[in-house]
Amino acid sequence: MQKILPVIMCGGAGTRMWPESREATPKQFIALFGERSTFQDTMAMLDASPLFETPLVITNRDYAGVVAEQVAAIGAKAEIILEPMRRDSGPAVAVAAEIGFRRAPETILAVLAADHSVLDRNGMVAICAEAGAVASQGNVVTLGITPTFPATGYGYIRPGEKIGQKGNVSKIGAFVEKPDAATAERYIQQGYFWNSGNFIFRADTMKNEISRFEPLMAEKVAEAVSRAVRDGECLVLDSEAFGAATKKSIDFAVMERTDRAAVIPADIGWSDVGTWSAVRDLIERDLDGNAVRGDGVVIGTKNAYIRSQGILTAVVGVNNVIVIATPDAVLVLDAGQADRVKEVVDRLKADGRSEIISHR
Repeated sequence: MQKILPVIMCGGAGTRMWPESREATPKQFIALFGERSTFQDTMAMLDASPLFETPLVITNRDYAGVVAEQVAAIGAKAEIILEPMRRDSGPAVAVAAEIGFRRAPETILAVLAADHSVLDRNGMVAICAEAGAVASQGNVVTLGITPTFPATGYGYIRPGEKIGQKGNVSKIGAFVEKPDAATAERYIQQGYFWNSGNFIFRADTMKNEISRFEPLMAEKVAEAVSRAVRDGECLVLDSEAFGAATKKSIDFAVMERTDRAAVIPADIGWSDVGTWSAVRDLIERDLDGNAVRGDGVVIGTKNAYIRSQGILTAVVGVNNVIVIATPDAVLVLDAGQADRVKEVVDRLKADGRSEIISHR
């Protein structure tokens, strides 16, 4: 079995998880479900399997310290690649492909998100191995999640013709944007998948596809890697070259344009943990659907989720509410409008409030 070089994308800001997630310490570094962060959970999964080589962690300078600390805290190892500035996921994937290509053109890479949750980790490893075999034939494989409800917050994938003998891998017929509820229901009935945003590919395949569709991105990323310098345990990409790379997501840069895209079903208990409602839905709750983490009390309440740091938080007679209390900010949220937390962050940013940057 060919080993896989995992790449953990670790640069997101996590604005929908404010006020715990802030620019200085975004959600991938927060212990949402236990003692470890989602980043550490991902690292631990990779470290436990002989399928994977030492991961590349692609992040930015601001997070170099916390990445190194969290990797060391679980006794794992990683090669940390630092972006001088954020350029979206396209250049980050291009960096991974370039590094993998320089090791060996046929290197298989798996691009994974640091802020996602996977309940079935053994299943995830098995899917990566199967996807790696498909990727070795020149396909760019994404993990398609079988929908469990008509989600309007995810992009969807329409599978096309089958690939290979097993019949569970398909060409991607189309990527479709986030739908309304009725359209999402129809997508489920038609066998569409959620787009997980995880990709497995050969280094030379992805490098060639980026060069084909985004030649400037490919050129500047190659320069940024060639001119990269060591800073302690980190590899710092060249700022001038990387800053000139086209700023574009890998979906728009390659995945929605290539004829090599494939999808493999992955029923692994996946969530992108994109909102506080998603966190609530993934944790154990009492018979009334309530969960409290920290110092909190609920009375006459159903389906409430309370997270309280250092301040007593009481909720009485209010259903389907989420309350996130930190020492310098409190969020009270209708669980059905969890996507709107970003609007709060945008307002605070416009007002110049420091509470979006760091904790007191």
